[in-house]
Amino acid sequence: MVDRGAVAAAAAVAVAACGPSTVVTRGADGVDVVPEGKVEISLYPLTAIVREQRRVPLSVGVGKVRFDDMPLRLDPGSVRFESLSDPEGTRAVAQRVRQSPRPESDAPRWAVVTGDPNQPVRLRGDSSKAAEHAAVVEGVTWTVKSASGGDQEVAVTYQTGGITWRADYAIVLADGAGGSADMNAWISVDNQSGRTFAAAALAFFVQVRDPIPQTPAVVAPQPAYGYGGGYGGGYGGSYVPQQNFAPPAPPIPTFRSYAYTRRVTLEDRAQRQLEWFDEPLRGMVSRKRTVFDPVGDIYDHDEVEPLTDKDYASAVTGAVSVSVELPPATRAMPPGQARVFERAEDGRLSLLGAAQLEHTDKGDPVRVQLGAVPGLTGVRRRTDFRADKNTRRVIEAFEIELKNDTDKAETVVVREHMYRGERWEIAVASQEHSAEGDRVVSFDLKVPKNGVAKVRYRVVYSWDKKPKQANKREKPGKKTDSE
Repeated sequence: MVDRGAVAAAAAVAVAACGPSTVVTRGADGVDVVPEGKVEISLYPLTAIVREQRRVPLSVGVGKVRFDDMPLRLDPGSVRFESLSDPEGTRAVAQRVRQSPRPESDAPRWAVVTGDPNQPVRLRGDSSKAAEHAAVVEGVTWTVKSASGGDQEVAVTYQTGGITWRADYAIVLADGAGGSADMNAWISVDNQSGRTFAAAALAFFVQVRDPIPQTPAVVAPQPAYGYGGGYGGGYGGSYVPQQNFAPPAPPIPTFRSYAYTRRVTLEDRAQRQLEWFDEPLRGMVSRKRTVFDPVGDIYDHDEVEPLTDKDYASAVTGAVSVSVELPPATRAMPPGQARVFERAEDGRLSLLGAAQLEHTDKGDPVRVQLGAVPGLTGVRRRTDFRADKNTRRVIEAFEIELKNDTDKAETVVVREHMYRGERWEIAVASQEHSAEGDRVVSFDLKVPKNGVAKVRYRVVYSWDKKPKQANKREKPGKKTDSE
């Protein structure tokens, strides 16, 4: 229960000390009673961005607003205060972040000691010196200048450490043939930020892995001075201008987001597992296949005009592996570790293998590549390449060879990705192929025991001519044909 007398006394002291001020009601536990309101958390691999809206009473003129329930791992330089009710007339003119050393007995599993707050340093359990310097945030106070005052909806955005997440998938095959499967998908969120977030909307972000880039020609730096070139070819020390040399700037990272469909309470110092799918995935039709997929989708160039560099993705290798394949995903799936089990007749589970499941779009089949198959090897060779910008075509040909060193014939799915551009066509192939999505084809290659099998194909990429840009602007006052 709130002590109203104590609140009134606190208000009188604050007004006397600071002039007109907003005093937030405080509860018996000493925490500012400001309704948490809407909380949205964007979880990145090494940090989290929190945005929360609260209803706050403000005085006309200059006053103070204090939030005591802020994360201990808050990055003070990332805080942004804004009024949604009066964005033009209300703003924060000063900010004070209260920090204090954390007691050694309360040392966190992670703490920022030095350097970038997004790159925390793991503390040793017996490191009292490190714990002594691990400052934590106790609260944030803003000096707010408002022309309108009154109850206003404000939004506070900040960055904090101590919240991490990962995706895990468990696939259970009904039998050794893998004709039926169940799958669980869990998102594990570990909150060590020093604050509990109630009813938070969560979004998970993963950096998009860039494909292997085309290798640009790099000019080595030239010496500032050279010898020779003086009069008569002697050691005149002629000056050679130094070439400007700088390594290429790293590309700006891009992220792919995954929104969770329900609000979640993240308790401090607790890990929460969230079921990713809205409904259980049970009894799905599945297949366990032997696959040779040396390229994968990491090279995919998502433009109509294809890449014309001859060396792009020319040197790729891969293994013949066991692939567990499930029906198309009902929603996008973030990358994570997938464990595949087989269920015996008595109900016991045995681990078949584990592998990294890459990002899967909604509607794409779920594929988990497990370990290599003993005795089967594959080689992918490019046999032809031609790029003609006049006809706007790129032609590329490949030969895939599989070798079987076992005493049993095998049927291997050779999966090929059309990674240079979006518009493509298989011009000729040594055997029938089938489409597996917009950018993938597959060949069912029968490899005899102790033998070799090959498949050859040629793909043609094409693109339209770009429209010409107007070279000159129309002069003012000049009439056009339409006039």
